[in-house]
Amino acid sequence: MSTKRVRWAAAMLALVCGLSAAACTKGQAGNSPPSGPGGTGQIGDGAQPSTPVTTTTAPPTFPSSAEAYAKEGIVAWINHDGARLNQLEVAGGTLHTLAACVGCYNQAFTLKDCQGAAGSSYCLFFNEVGDELTVHLQNSLLGAPLAIVAGGTFAPITFPSDNKAYAQLALNAWLSQNDARLKLLTKNAMTAAQVDALGPNHNATWTFDHSEGAAGSVYYDWRDGAGHTLAFRFTNGPPAPSTGPDSQHRIVDVIYLT
Repeated sequence: MSTKRVRWAAAMLALVCGLSAAACTKGQAGNSPPSGPGGTGQIGDGAQPSTPVTTTTAPPTFPSSAEAYAKEGIVAWINHDGARLNQLEVAGGTLHTLAACVGCYNQAFTLKDCQGAAGSSYCLFFNEVGDELTVHLQNSLLGAPLAIVAGGTFAPITFPSDNKAYAQLALNAWLSQNDARLKLLTKNAMTAAQVDALGPNHNATWTFDHSEGAAGSVYYDWRDGAGHTLAFRFTNGPPAPSTGPDSQHRIVDVIYLT
């Protein structure tokens, strides 16, 4: 082979090798993975997993004394808290019945006392207009749900036209020390303490004895076992109304005779 052909072959070989190297280099550059945060072929490796938020609700608690339990039932009724009332009182109980009529009653109730009998407690409340509310509790359920059971009572104040019935309400208000009721029934707005000061035995059993009239008045007399008399005086007149201002304060005087 001549020198000229040798030089031509060497040039062609160099050209081919140069083109092959460029192709190889280009292929390698085109197939290289992208660089950047997150690493090769990964998405979101830097994000932290979210932690679920959990909340716990404390279980309901229940008073262990009859007084506290009854008061809490009254508060649930007054605040229209049906969920709490359902935990404290059986369905159809007295407080549930009262709650069915929103705004129908004076709700400023004060506890008078709680008395126990045969595994039960009866808590007596008075409001500002002389209504009486008794809450009945089952002692074995104190500290647990639904200790307020059926058997409670609600006795709103009334003003009977009949004098004897009117006087009986006043006597009972004195015995239970329901001052708001007694004040509305008597002319001088007497309290239980004022009747006590006359001298009658608050713990005696009082039984109706008779009525009698004198000098434009009529007296209704109750006697205790010792023969003492507690008399309620009314003014003679036409039948009294049972509603309105004239139905109130009809007992003119309360008299105690030994």
